[in-house]
Amino acid sequence: NELQDKGGEYGSKQMPSKNTFKVEKNKLVGQVQNQKSIEFDYDGNDKFVYEAAGLELQFSKDKKTMTLSQSGQTFDFTKE
Repeated sequence: NELQDKGGEYGSKQMPSKNTFKVEKNKLVGQVQNQKSIEFDYDGNDKFVYEAAGLELQFSKDKKTMTLSQSGQTFDFTKE
């Protein structure tokens, strides 16, 4: 399943924290270390959004990298 492929831990040289993603009830759920989990909505073309915080996740086609965008800033993550 394409959603399952996006699960795992992602780290970034731009941010010290790791992001963990898993699939729950056919939704992508993300968590940054000890913070509350967030359910992301699928927006098409390997992109997921969490509108309440203006977060966008864009996964690469090879599923090895992900770009997080928020408030005009972008952060590149690599699956570990």
